[in-house]
Amino acid sequence: MHIKINLTIISTLLASMLSIPLNGMTHPFYISVCEIEHNPDTDALEITFKIFTEDLEQVLEAQGTGKLNLGTDHESENADRYITRYLEQHVFVEVDGRTLKAEFLGKESEVDAIWCYVEIKDVPSINTIAVTNTLLMDLIEDQTNMVHIKANGQKKSMLFTRVLDRDTVTF
Repeated sequence: MHIKINLTIISTLLASMLSIPLNGMTHPFYISVCEIEHNPDTDALEITFKIFTEDLEQVLEAQGTGKLNLGTDHESENADRYITRYLEQHVFVEVDGRTLKAEFLGKESEVDAIWCYVEIKDVPSINTIAVTNTLLMDLIEDQTNMVHIKANGQKKSMLFTRVLDRDTVTF
């Protein structure tokens, strides 16, 4: 007997679980969510990441950043620089065979998560988009990263693990 699993349903459930405040408890699952939306009016890819604060701090501190205190009044003045560097090391976007460079715009903190905002300019159209996403996989063995892409009036999703950290979709 074969069971067909709908990736959209799974990603919606996982995204909703990521939004549940954990009140300081260590969370039982490891996931990040990324939304990539093509804005044809500005010829840009608008990218948003939602990452558990605790996990992001741990992986950055493992790289030698020192205590970052993300989302607190005592946040390191270098936090944005460290986050930018980490995103550049672990997320790659290729549109129509062209590797693109993202610009870090900023971040916002929630109870247990950090929202990071980046933008890729000079993307007038999209036929294919390839994404590599290894966020937190260098620290967390069972990390899962979801990527939702909106372009050309369509929405497509990708699910990344250590086994599959790159995927391509066509619009």
